[in-house]
Amino acid sequence: MELPRLVQSKDIDRGKIFYVALPYTQGRPFRFVEKDEQQEDLYRIIERVDGFEGVSEPQTGKRRSESLEVVTGIKLRPCIIIQKDQYNHNEKYPFVVVLPIATLTNQHKERPIFKRLIEYNDLDQFYYLGNDCYITVNDPKRVYKNTLFYVEGRLKIDESDIDMDELMIRFAECLAVKKIRSD
Repeated sequence: MELPRLVQSKDIDRGKIFYVALPYTQGRPFRFVEKDEQQEDLYRIIERVDGFEGVSEPQTGKRRSESLEVVTGIKLRPCIIIQKDQYNHNEKYPFVVVLPIATLTNQHKERPIFKRLIEYNDLDQFYYLGNDCYITVNDPKRVYKNTLFYVEGRLKIDESDIDMDELMIRFAECLAVKKIRSD
């Protein structure tokens, strides 16, 4: 199996579909990676219900957050780029804003909300793409560009079939944006 190729900034266009490596937690308790106190070149995985207690500053006694390493899963998911191309193409700007694309399972298709989505595609929070694919438009992700991979014909949807204007209107409506500027 050939591995997916990384995406270059010059190839990232608004409305284009890529794969993105999205992390997700396994639920609680969280699993953290900690350096072993006895042997500095070893690490151990520990479980904590919370684990985000922070550390106390010696001078003030105030608690502050600390950088932690959490054990997560990562899944390659298709996504559509929604950010302006001036940022997408800028090599010095490392992020891109995407909306992940999900697939409807047979179990999803039995639920009334998804039946309506498939038939009418008129729900503010979703955008149905066809071929059992949809976008939850109120769930944008800001990701590093280096987590994007080329799709190269692996999807059952065509990005040219997506009405970006309609998608962005639904996105704005979900965020209660009152006025959308037209260029």
